[in-house]
Amino acid sequence: MNCGFVVAAAKHAAPGGATVRLPVAVFKAISATPAAEPVIYLEGGPGGSSQGIVRAFSTDSPLYKGLAANNDVIAFDQRGTGKAQPSLVCDELSNMTLRGLYIEAFADSPFVTAANACRDRLVAAGIDLGAYTTTENAADVNDIRLALGYPALNLFGGSYGSELGLAVARDFGPFVRSSTLASLVPIQTAWFFEPAQNFDRAIRELFRACAADVACNAANPALQAAYQSTVARLTPPRTR
Repeated sequence: MNCGFVVAAAKHAAPGGATVRLPVAVFKAISATPAAEPVIYLEGGPGGSSQGIVRAFSTDSPLYKGLAANNDVIAFDQRGTGKAQPSLVCDELSNMTLRGLYIEAFADSPFVTAANACRDRLVAAGIDLGAYTTTENAADVNDIRLALGYPALNLFGGSYGSELGLAVARDFGPFVRSSTLASLVPIQTAWFFEPAQNFDRAIRELFRACAADVACNAANPALQAAYQSTVARLTPPRTR
């Protein structure tokens, strides 16, 4: 494994300005005659670090033997994540949980207060949060390709990594040999805001379908009311 940093423009449209440093690990192919194009792993999240897959990539692991059989494999921390510099890790949120994000994320919650404190600290440190976008991430992927001298890339990722992969294919298509993307997130989807709406639509369709089905309605004559009372019973009281 070879490790180092690739330095990229914080905003690729302004290459003479601030920069970010991206930690990159390259695992050499097992084959004596590897393909010219590496596999590059695109972490999900967004905000996830590739440190986990780097630790899992021992030379005797099935993951290593599969991905690196005929291709070099690249893992890197996307800007702001993991060991990338600068880091956008919010220590203010270290004790928060998904419960805080999805249950207590109202205007005066401790979660929102901590998130605002983190934002203010980063901005005060001179970090332009507007530089942390999928478009800039995609340009970083191409910068890594150029820095390492590869003619093209095989993209491999899931969840947010799939959205990033689609952006790389959109912006740097001639340098993408293949894409293997799971849990696909379309670029045009405002996925952070849509899950709640999609869940509400799905659960309402379930109530409607059950009410229209004789057997289901007979077994669950008040399905929506039962669901709502269960949610109320299991939801912890809000803390302010």
